Amino acid sequence: MKILLGPVEIAGYYTNLCKGFQRLGIHSDILLKTPNPFNYGINIYSSFVIRAWLKTASMRANTPKTKLLQKILLALLDSFLETCVVIKIALQYDVLIFGFGQTYTNRPWELAIYKILGKKIIFTFNGSDSRPPYLDGMYCNEDIEVSYQNLSAVVMHHKKLISRIEKYADFMINAIPQAHFHTKAYINWLMMGIPLDPGKHSTAVSSLADRGVVRILHSPSDERVKGTKIIIQVINSLRTKGHSIELVLIKNMPNVQVLQELEKCDFIIDQLYSDTPMAGFASEAAHFGKPAVIGGYFCDQIRDYYSEKDVPPSLFVHPDKIEEAIERLIIDVDYRLDLGKMAYEFVRSRWRPEHVAARYLQLINGDIPEEWWCDPKDIRYLHGMLPEWRTREMVRGLVEHYGAEALQLDDKPCLEKAFLEFAGVAPEKIE
Repeated sequence: MKILLGPVEIAGYYTNLCKGFQRLGIHSDILLKTPNPFNYGINIYSSFVIRAWLKTASMRANTPKTKLLQKILLALLDSFLETCVVIKIALQYDVLIFGFGQTYTNRPWELAIYKILGKKIIFTFNGSDSRPPYLDGMYCNEDIEVSYQNLSAVVMHHKKLISRIEKYADFMINAIPQAHFHTKAYINWLMMGIPLDPGKHSTAVSSLADRGVVRILHSPSDERVKGTKIIIQVINSLRTKGHSIELVLIKNMPNVQVLQELEKCDFIIDQLYSDTPMAGFASEAAHFGKPAVIGGYFCDQIRDYYSEKDVPPSLFVHPDKIEEAIERLIIDVDYRLDLGKMAYEFVRSRWRPEHVAARYLQLINGDIPEEWWCDPKDIRYLHGMLPEWRTREMVRGLVEHYGAEALQLDDKPCLEKAFLEFAGVAPEKIE
Protein backbone atom coordinates (compact mmCIF):
# COMPACT_ATOMS: atom_id res chain seq x y z
CA MET A 1 0.00 0.00 0.00
CA LYS A 2 1.23 3.47 -0.93
CA ILE A 3 -0.35 6.62 0.51
CA LEU A 4 0.01 10.25 -0.61
CA LEU A 5 -1.03 13.21 1.54
CA GLY A 6 -1.51 16.83 0.49
CA PRO A 7 -1.79 19.32 -1.10
CA VAL A 8 -1.69 21.70 1.89
CA GLU A 9 -0.41 21.59 5.46
CA ILE A 10 -2.54 22.65 8.42
CA ALA A 11 -0.78 22.95 11.80
CA GLY A 12 1.51 20.01 11.07
CA TYR A 13 -1.42 17.57 10.76
CA TYR A 14 -0.45 15.95 7.47
CA THR A 15 3.31 15.95 8.03
CA ASN A 16 2.83 14.11 11.31
CA LEU A 17 0.21 11.77 9.87
CA CYS A 18 2.73 10.87 7.18
CA LYS A 19 5.28 10.12 9.92
CA GLY A 20 2.70 7.93 11.62
CA PHE A 21 2.18 5.80 8.53
CA GLN A 22 5.93 5.45 8.10
CA ARG A 23 6.32 4.26 11.69
CA LEU A 24 3.73 1.59 10.99
CA GLY A 25 5.75 0.43 8.00
CA ILE A 26 3.38 1.92 5.40
CA HIS A 27 4.90 3.67 2.39
CA SER A 28 3.62 7.25 2.61
CA ASP A 29 4.67 10.58 1.12
CA ILE A 30 3.50 14.15 1.44
CA LEU A 31 3.33 16.56 -1.48
CA LEU A 32 2.51 20.21 -0.80
CA LYS A 33 1.65 22.64 -3.58
CA THR A 34 3.15 25.55 -1.64
CA PRO A 35 5.58 25.65 1.30
CA ASN A 36 3.91 26.03 4.68
CA PRO A 37 4.71 29.46 6.22
CA PHE A 38 5.18 27.92 9.67
CA ASN A 39 7.70 25.34 8.44
CA TYR A 40 5.76 22.28 9.56
CA GLY A 41 6.58 20.22 6.52
CA ILE A 42 8.31 20.10 3.17
CA ASN A 43 7.69 18.47 -0.17
CA ILE A 44 8.97 15.03 0.68
CA TYR A 45 7.73 13.51 -2.55
CA SER A 46 9.31 14.98 -5.67
CA SER A 47 10.35 14.24 -9.25
CA PHE A 48 11.32 16.25 -12.31
CA VAL A 49 7.73 16.62 -13.53
CA ILE A 50 6.51 17.69 -10.08
CA ARG A 51 9.30 20.24 -9.67
CA ALA A 52 8.58 21.61 -13.14
CA TRP A 53 4.86 21.83 -12.36
CA LEU A 54 5.39 23.63 -9.03
CA LYS A 55 7.83 26.06 -10.65
CA THR A 56 5.48 26.75 -13.56
CA ALA A 57 2.50 27.27 -11.26
CA SER A 58 4.53 29.77 -9.21
CA MET A 59 5.64 31.64 -12.33
CA ARG A 60 2.08 31.73 -13.64
CA ALA A 61 0.78 33.18 -10.38
CA ASN A 62 3.50 35.83 -10.25
CA THR A 63 3.26 36.92 -13.88
CA PRO A 64 1.21 40.15 -14.21
CA LYS A 65 -1.79 40.27 -16.53
CA THR A 66 -0.03 42.94 -18.55
CA LYS A 67 2.24 40.20 -19.92
CA LEU A 68 -0.71 38.47 -21.51
CA LEU A 69 1.11 36.19 -23.99
CA GLN A 70 3.54 34.97 -21.33
CA LYS A 71 0.69 34.32 -18.92
CA ILE A 72 -1.26 32.33 -21.56
CA LEU A 73 1.76 30.18 -22.40
CA LEU A 74 2.43 29.52 -18.72
CA ALA A 75 -1.24 28.62 -18.21
CA LEU A 76 -1.09 26.07 -21.05
CA LEU A 77 2.15 24.58 -19.71
CA ASP A 78 0.71 24.51 -16.19
CA SER A 79 -2.40 22.65 -17.39
CA PHE A 80 -0.29 20.09 -19.26
CA LEU A 81 2.07 19.51 -16.32
CA GLU A 82 -0.71 19.23 -13.74
CA THR A 83 -2.36 16.57 -15.92
CA CYS A 84 0.94 14.68 -16.00
CA VAL A 85 1.23 14.98 -12.21
CA VAL A 86 -2.28 13.65 -11.62
CA ILE A 87 -1.64 10.65 -13.89
CA LYS A 88 1.69 10.00 -12.16
CA ILE A 89 0.02 10.13 -8.72
CA ALA A 90 -2.83 7.90 -9.86
CA LEU A 91 -0.44 5.27 -11.19
CA GLN A 92 1.89 5.34 -8.18
CA TYR A 93 -0.42 5.54 -5.12
CA ASP A 94 -3.27 3.45 -3.75
CA VAL A 95 -4.69 5.92 -1.23
CA LEU A 96 -5.03 9.71 -1.51
CA ILE A 97 -5.60 11.75 1.67
CA PHE A 98 -6.58 15.33 0.90
CA GLY A 99 -6.65 18.21 3.39
CA PHE A 100 -8.65 21.41 3.68
CA GLY A 101 -11.07 20.40 0.94
CA GLN A 102 -8.43 20.73 -1.76
CA THR A 103 -6.88 18.48 -4.40
CA TYR A 104 -3.86 19.14 -6.60
CA THR A 105 -5.85 20.71 -9.42
CA ASN A 106 -9.16 21.41 -7.61
CA ARG A 107 -10.90 20.17 -10.74
CA PRO A 108 -13.60 17.44 -10.79
CA TRP A 109 -11.79 15.45 -13.48
CA GLU A 110 -8.89 14.82 -11.10
CA LEU A 111 -11.11 13.00 -8.60
CA ALA A 112 -12.84 11.18 -11.47
CA ILE A 113 -9.49 9.76 -12.65
CA TYR A 114 -8.64 8.50 -9.16
CA LYS A 115 -12.07 6.94 -8.85
CA ILE A 116 -11.94 5.24 -12.25
CA LEU A 117 -8.56 3.73 -11.36
CA GLY A 118 -9.94 2.39 -8.07
CA LYS A 119 -7.99 4.60 -5.70
CA LYS A 120 -9.17 5.07 -2.12
CA ILE A 121 -10.02 8.76 -1.57
CA ILE A 122 -10.16 10.34 1.91
CA PHE A 123 -10.91 13.98 2.66
CA THR A 124 -10.04 15.44 6.05
CA PHE A 125 -11.63 18.81 6.79
CA ASN A 126 -9.86 21.31 9.02
CA GLY A 127 -12.37 24.07 9.76
CA SER A 128 -13.01 26.94 7.38
CA ASP A 129 -13.02 24.57 4.42
CA SER A 130 -16.39 23.12 5.48
CA ARG A 131 -17.85 25.35 8.21
CA PRO A 132 -20.72 27.53 6.92
CA PRO A 133 -19.11 30.92 6.19
CA TYR A 134 -21.83 32.75 8.13
CA LEU A 135 -20.45 30.95 11.23
CA ASP A 136 -16.80 31.57 10.40
CA GLY A 137 -14.59 34.36 11.67
CA MET A 138 -12.45 34.16 8.55
CA TYR A 139 -15.36 35.57 6.55
CA CYS A 140 -17.51 37.37 9.10
CA ASN A 141 -15.45 38.62 12.02
CA GLU A 142 -16.65 41.94 13.40
CA ASP A 143 -13.76 43.88 11.82
CA ILE A 144 -14.98 42.96 8.33
CA GLU A 145 -17.62 44.97 6.49
CA VAL A 146 -19.58 42.06 5.08
CA SER A 147 -21.09 42.13 1.62
CA TYR A 148 -24.07 39.78 1.75
CA GLN A 149 -23.79 39.25 -1.99
CA ASN A 150 -20.23 37.99 -1.56
CA LEU A 151 -21.15 36.01 1.55
CA SER A 152 -23.98 34.29 -0.30
CA ALA A 153 -21.61 33.35 -3.11
CA VAL A 154 -19.04 31.92 -0.68
CA VAL A 155 -21.74 29.91 1.14
CA MET A 156 -22.90 28.46 -2.18
CA HIS A 157 -19.29 27.63 -3.13
CA HIS A 158 -18.78 25.75 0.17
CA LYS A 159 -21.97 23.76 -0.35
CA LYS A 160 -21.00 22.84 -3.92
CA LEU A 161 -17.50 21.84 -2.78
CA ILE A 162 -18.90 19.49 -0.14
CA SER A 163 -21.33 18.02 -2.68
CA ARG A 164 -18.55 17.39 -5.20
CA ILE A 165 -16.35 15.76 -2.57
CA GLU A 166 -19.23 13.57 -1.39
CA LYS A 167 -19.60 12.31 -4.97
CA TYR A 168 -16.08 10.91 -5.11
CA ALA A 169 -14.76 10.40 -1.57
CA ASP A 170 -14.72 7.01 0.08
CA PHE A 171 -14.52 8.68 3.48
CA MET A 172 -14.88 12.21 4.80
CA ILE A 173 -13.51 13.16 8.20
CA ASN A 174 -15.02 16.23 9.82
CA ALA A 175 -15.85 17.76 13.19
CA ILE A 176 -19.51 17.78 14.20
CA PRO A 177 -19.83 21.57 14.76
CA GLN A 178 -18.66 22.37 11.23
CA ALA A 179 -20.37 19.66 9.17
CA HIS A 180 -23.66 21.43 8.46
CA PHE A 181 -23.33 21.12 4.66
CA HIS A 182 -22.81 17.35 4.56
CA THR A 183 -25.61 15.17 3.23
CA LYS A 184 -23.82 11.83 3.64
CA ALA A 185 -22.48 10.17 6.77
CA TYR A 186 -18.96 11.21 7.72
CA ILE A 187 -16.27 10.11 10.18
CA ASN A 188 -15.97 11.96 13.48
CA TRP A 189 -12.79 14.06 13.35
CA LEU A 190 -12.28 14.14 17.12
CA MET A 191 -12.42 10.34 17.32
CA MET A 192 -9.56 10.15 14.83
CA GLY A 193 -7.42 12.60 16.78
CA ILE A 194 -4.68 15.09 15.94
CA PRO A 195 -1.32 13.49 15.05
CA LEU A 196 1.46 15.34 16.82
CA ASP A 197 4.99 14.08 17.29
CA PRO A 198 5.74 14.40 21.02
CA GLY A 199 9.52 14.51 20.72
CA LYS A 200 11.54 15.02 23.89
CA HIS A 201 9.83 17.87 25.67
CA SER A 202 10.07 19.07 29.23
CA THR A 203 6.87 19.30 31.27
CA ALA A 204 8.36 21.65 33.85
CA VAL A 205 6.52 24.83 34.81
CA SER A 206 8.05 28.17 33.87
CA SER A 207 10.79 29.67 36.03
CA LEU A 208 8.64 32.76 36.56
CA ALA A 209 6.11 30.73 38.56
CA ASP A 210 8.56 30.50 41.46
CA ARG A 211 8.63 34.30 41.60
CA GLY A 212 4.84 34.59 41.68
CA VAL A 213 4.51 35.55 38.02
CA VAL A 214 2.39 33.40 35.73
CA ARG A 215 3.56 33.13 32.12
CA ILE A 216 0.66 32.73 29.70
CA LEU A 217 1.16 32.02 26.01
CA HIS A 218 -1.17 33.02 23.19
CA SER A 219 -0.21 32.28 19.58
CA PRO A 220 -2.97 33.37 17.17
CA SER A 221 -2.77 32.48 13.50
CA ASP A 222 -5.26 35.32 12.95
CA GLU A 223 -5.89 37.75 15.80
CA ARG A 224 -9.33 38.74 14.56
CA VAL A 225 -10.54 35.16 14.29
CA LYS A 226 -9.01 33.99 17.58
CA GLY A 227 -10.44 36.82 19.67
CA THR A 228 -7.02 38.20 20.62
CA LYS A 229 -8.27 41.74 21.29
CA ILE A 230 -10.70 40.49 23.95
CA ILE A 231 -8.13 38.10 25.41
CA ILE A 232 -5.71 41.00 25.93
CA GLN A 233 -8.49 43.03 27.56
CA VAL A 234 -9.22 40.13 29.92
CA ILE A 235 -5.53 39.83 30.87
CA ASN A 236 -5.41 43.55 31.64
CA SER A 237 -8.53 43.20 33.76
CA LEU A 238 -6.91 40.39 35.74
CA ARG A 239 -3.81 42.51 36.26
CA THR A 240 -5.95 45.25 37.80
CA LYS A 241 -7.16 42.61 40.27
CA GLY A 242 -3.57 42.16 41.39
CA HIS A 243 -2.49 39.09 39.44
CA SER A 244 1.12 39.09 38.20
CA ILE A 245 0.93 37.94 34.58
CA GLU A 246 3.40 37.83 31.73
CA LEU A 247 1.44 37.45 28.52
CA VAL A 248 3.62 36.14 25.71
CA LEU A 249 1.98 36.93 22.37
CA ILE A 250 3.61 35.27 19.36
CA LYS A 251 2.46 35.24 15.76
CA ASN A 252 3.83 34.41 12.33
CA MET A 253 6.73 32.44 13.85
CA PRO A 254 8.17 29.11 12.70
CA ASN A 255 6.77 26.19 14.63
CA VAL A 256 10.12 25.48 16.31
CA GLN A 257 9.94 28.87 18.06
CA VAL A 258 6.37 28.20 19.16
CA LEU A 259 7.55 24.94 20.73
CA GLN A 260 10.31 26.77 22.58
CA GLU A 261 7.78 29.18 24.06
CA LEU A 262 5.48 26.32 25.03
CA GLU A 263 8.27 24.81 27.08
CA LYS A 264 8.63 28.03 29.09
CA CYS A 265 4.98 28.89 29.80
CA ASP A 266 2.61 27.87 32.60
CA PHE A 267 -0.48 27.52 30.40
CA ILE A 268 -1.89 28.74 27.12
CA ILE A 269 -4.96 30.58 25.92
CA ASP A 270 -5.88 29.07 22.59
CA GLN A 271 -8.80 31.12 21.29
CA LEU A 272 -12.14 32.59 22.22
CA TYR A 273 -14.53 30.98 19.70
CA SER A 274 -13.38 27.40 19.15
CA ASP A 275 -15.71 24.54 18.28
CA THR A 276 -13.33 21.89 19.61
CA PRO A 277 -11.89 21.39 23.12
CA MET A 278 -8.41 20.79 21.77
CA ALA A 279 -7.23 21.99 18.37
CA GLY A 280 -3.67 22.03 17.02
CA PHE A 281 -2.07 24.62 19.32
CA ALA A 282 -3.73 23.23 22.44
CA SER A 283 -2.65 19.68 21.57
CA GLU A 284 0.93 20.90 21.08
CA ALA A 285 0.76 22.48 24.53
CA ALA A 286 -0.55 19.21 25.96
CA HIS A 287 2.62 17.43 24.79
CA PHE A 288 4.48 19.73 27.19
CA GLY A 289 2.02 19.11 30.00
CA LYS A 290 0.68 22.66 29.67
CA PRO A 291 -3.09 23.07 30.02
CA ALA A 292 -5.20 25.22 27.71
CA VAL A 293 -7.99 27.70 28.29
CA ILE A 294 -10.32 27.59 25.30
CA GLY A 295 -13.50 29.55 24.74
CA GLY A 296 -16.30 28.21 22.58
CA TYR A 297 -20.07 27.83 22.54
CA PHE A 298 -19.77 24.11 21.76
CA CYS A 299 -18.71 23.55 25.38
CA ASP A 300 -22.41 23.52 26.30
CA GLN A 301 -23.21 20.71 23.84
CA ILE A 302 -20.05 18.64 23.54
CA ARG A 303 -21.18 15.96 25.99
CA ASP A 304 -24.35 15.49 23.98
CA TYR A 305 -22.14 14.05 21.24
CA TYR A 306 -19.17 12.50 23.08
CA SER A 307 -18.60 10.29 26.10
CA GLU A 308 -16.42 11.75 28.85
CA LYS A 309 -13.43 9.54 27.99
CA ASP A 310 -13.29 10.85 24.43
CA VAL A 311 -13.25 14.57 25.33
CA PRO A 312 -9.65 15.89 25.43
CA PRO A 313 -8.83 17.53 28.78
CA SER A 314 -8.81 21.33 28.63
CA LEU A 315 -10.60 24.19 30.34
CA PHE A 316 -13.21 24.54 27.60
CA VAL A 317 -15.67 27.26 28.60
CA HIS A 318 -18.34 29.60 27.28
CA PRO A 319 -16.71 32.73 25.80
CA ASP A 320 -18.40 34.86 28.47
CA LYS A 321 -16.56 32.87 31.16
CA ILE A 322 -13.06 33.18 29.71
CA GLU A 323 -11.83 35.59 32.41
CA GLU A 324 -13.10 33.33 35.16
CA ALA A 325 -11.34 30.34 33.56
CA ILE A 326 -8.02 32.14 33.16
CA GLU A 327 -8.17 33.35 36.76
CA ARG A 328 -8.80 29.82 37.97
CA LEU A 329 -5.62 28.55 36.32
CA ILE A 330 -3.68 31.48 37.76
CA ILE A 331 -4.87 30.93 41.32
CA ASP A 332 -5.31 27.17 41.58
CA VAL A 333 -1.82 25.82 40.90
CA ASP A 334 -2.74 22.23 41.79
CA TYR A 335 -5.65 22.25 39.35
CA ARG A 336 -3.44 23.79 36.67
CA LEU A 337 -0.79 21.11 37.08
CA ASP A 338 -3.35 18.28 37.23
CA LEU A 339 -5.11 19.51 34.09
CA GLY A 340 -1.76 19.74 32.29
CA LYS A 341 -0.90 16.21 33.38
CA MET A 342 -4.26 14.86 32.15
CA ALA A 343 -3.81 16.62 28.79
CA TYR A 344 -0.29 15.21 28.53
CA GLU A 345 -1.43 11.65 29.23
CA PHE A 346 -4.33 11.96 26.79
CA VAL A 347 -2.29 13.05 23.78
CA ARG A 348 0.61 10.71 24.57
CA SER A 349 -1.64 7.68 24.87
CA ARG A 350 -4.06 8.44 22.01
CA TRP A 351 -2.77 11.08 19.62
CA ARG A 352 0.76 10.09 18.68
CA PRO A 353 1.21 10.04 14.89
CA GLU A 354 1.21 6.23 14.80
CA HIS A 355 -2.04 6.10 16.83
CA VAL A 356 -3.89 8.40 14.44
CA ALA A 357 -2.36 6.70 11.39
CA ALA A 358 -3.58 3.34 12.71
CA ARG A 359 -7.13 4.69 12.78
CA TYR A 360 -6.78 5.87 9.19
CA LEU A 361 -5.69 2.34 8.29
CA GLN A 362 -8.88 1.06 9.90
CA LEU A 363 -10.83 3.29 7.52
CA ILE A 364 -8.82 2.13 4.54
CA ASN A 365 -9.31 -1.52 5.50
CA GLY A 366 -13.00 -1.11 6.29
CA ASP A 367 -12.63 -1.87 10.00
CA ILE A 368 -14.73 1.04 11.26
CA PRO A 369 -16.33 1.19 14.74
CA GLU A 370 -19.95 2.27 14.65
CA GLU A 371 -19.29 5.19 17.02
CA TRP A 372 -17.00 6.81 14.47
CA TRP A 373 -19.86 7.52 12.08
CA CYS A 374 -21.86 10.76 12.21
CA ASP A 375 -25.19 11.58 10.57
CA PRO A 376 -25.30 15.23 9.43
CA LYS A 377 -29.04 15.32 10.14
CA ASP A 378 -28.21 15.10 13.86
CA ILE A 379 -26.46 18.50 13.90
CA ARG A 380 -28.17 21.09 16.09
CA TYR A 381 -25.23 23.46 16.65
CA LEU A 382 -26.03 27.09 15.79
CA HIS A 383 -22.82 28.86 16.73
CA GLY A 384 -19.36 28.98 15.24
CA MET A 385 -16.12 30.95 15.42
CA LEU A 386 -17.92 34.24 16.01
CA PRO A 387 -19.50 36.08 18.94
CA GLU A 388 -23.12 35.00 19.28
CA TRP A 389 -24.47 38.45 18.37
CA ARG A 390 -22.39 38.47 15.19
CA THR A 391 -23.65 35.04 14.12
CA ARG A 392 -27.25 36.17 14.61
CA GLU A 393 -26.51 39.29 12.58
CA MET A 394 -24.90 37.36 9.71
CA VAL A 395 -27.67 34.77 9.47
CA ARG A 396 -30.39 37.42 9.70
CA GLY A 397 -28.76 39.64 7.07
CA LEU A 398 -28.17 36.77 4.68
CA VAL A 399 -31.78 35.57 4.93
CA GLU A 400 -33.25 39.06 4.63
CA HIS A 401 -31.25 39.66 1.45
CA TYR A 402 -31.53 36.27 -0.26
CA GLY A 403 -34.08 34.16 1.58
CA ALA A 404 -33.71 31.11 3.80
CA GLU A 405 -32.32 29.08 0.91
CA ALA A 406 -29.14 31.18 1.14
CA LEU A 407 -28.25 29.18 4.26
CA GLN A 408 -27.91 26.08 2.02
CA LEU A 409 -29.72 23.90 4.56
CA ASP A 410 -32.73 22.86 2.46
CA ASP A 411 -31.99 19.18 3.18
CA LYS A 412 -32.17 19.85 6.95
CA PRO A 413 -35.44 21.75 7.51
CA CYS A 414 -35.31 21.42 11.31
CA LEU A 415 -31.81 22.90 11.42
CA GLU A 416 -32.79 25.65 9.00
CA LYS A 417 -35.80 26.55 11.16
CA ALA A 418 -33.60 26.59 14.27
CA PHE A 419 -31.21 29.06 12.62
CA LEU A 420 -34.07 31.33 11.59
CA GLU A 421 -35.46 31.36 15.12
CA PHE A 422 -31.96 31.85 16.58
CA ALA A 423 -31.37 34.87 14.32
CA GLY A 424 -34.81 36.32 15.03
CA VAL A 425 -35.75 36.50 11.36
CA ALA A 426 -39.21 37.99 10.86
CA PRO A 427 -41.53 35.53 9.05
CA GLU A 428 -42.28 38.06 6.28
CA LYS A 429 -38.53 38.22 5.49
CA ILE A 430 -38.35 34.52 4.66
CA GLU A 431 -38.76 33.98 0.93
